Formats: sequence, structure tokens, C-alpha cells
Amino acid sequence: IYSDGVWWDPQAGHFKAWYRTHHGAHSHFQTCLAISKDGVKWEKPAFDVVPGTNVVLVDDEGAFRDSCTVWLDPYDQDPARRFKIFRVMVKEWMEGDVRKANKWMQLHCSPDGIHWTLAGESDPCGDRSTVSYNPFRGKWVYGLRSGSKEAGRTRAYFEHSDVVQGLHWEPEGR
Repeated sequence: IYSDGVWWDPQAGHFKAWYRTHHGAHSHFQTCLAISKDGVKWEKPAFDVVPGTNVVLVDDEGAFRDSCTVWLDPYDQDPARRFKIFRVMVKEWMEGDVRKANKWMQLHCSPDGIHWTLAGESDPCGDRSTVSYNPFRGKWVYGLRSGSKEAGRTRAYFEHSDVVQGLHWEPEGR
């Protein structure tokens, strides 16, 4: 598992583990799901997202996922938003001999961890950005990779009580 997540799903009665796979020569990644009753022996059942496979989320055309956080949210009142997956997406291109990239986060929600719906996209962020929920403060916590030539690789912290609105950490007009 590259980053993704493992959760005990009390409704399904088993563990769920999401992980990234690589397919093809053009950095095409997919998110797969394995299940286990005991956390030791794992199965890769075939789901209906990509028939005959355990793929549950496929990258958009022209972009690929980097780091990813899966969150089982017991506080959301909407059953369709029970699971949340935060995927840092990368779109690369060349300008002469220089590789350029845009990176942002996609939030997808799911009732079962298998069937996902896009709920929002973030302002720009760096790879290895993560999200968690702080139940004591009632806030979604965004740990963002940031930095500059002067400071090097650093982390930025942002929090918001609304998971979708929290995807917009940059001030207006920046």
C-alpha cells in the first residue's frame, strides 16, 4: 500500500484495504480494494467498476494519482459520503527540456468504498499531501506538502469544518 488506507468496516463486517496499482507505460494508476475478515488473509474480489477486477477507482484521462488518503467518516449524516478518498492528482507536460506539473487534490465520496462520486477538487497542492479528521475540534485537517526554493520541502497546515469547502486553502486572488 503506497499511502491509501486500511479500515475496519463495521457495516460490512471485514477490513478494507485500498491500494494503488500501475498499469501501462504512461503512468496510469488505478485504486484497488482488498478485503479481509481477520486482517491477515486478504482477498481481491471482483467488483463491477472495472468488470472482473478489484479496481474501484480509475484515474482521469491525462492525469494520474499520486498520494492518497482514505477515510471512514462515522460523523457524516449522508450515507453516500461514508467513505472519503482524497487523491493528489498530477498532470505533467514538457516545456522544452523542462518537465512541468500541476498537482491538486480530488475528493471522492462513497457509501461502500467501492463506488465513488467526485465531490470536489482542491486548490493546488504538492504531492504527499494528506487529510485526516480531528473529532475533538470537529475539523478536517489538511497536511499539505509545500515549500519554496528558499525554504525547501515544508509542510503547510490547514483545517476546516466542511470537508468540501476545506479544499480551498488559497486566499482569493492568489
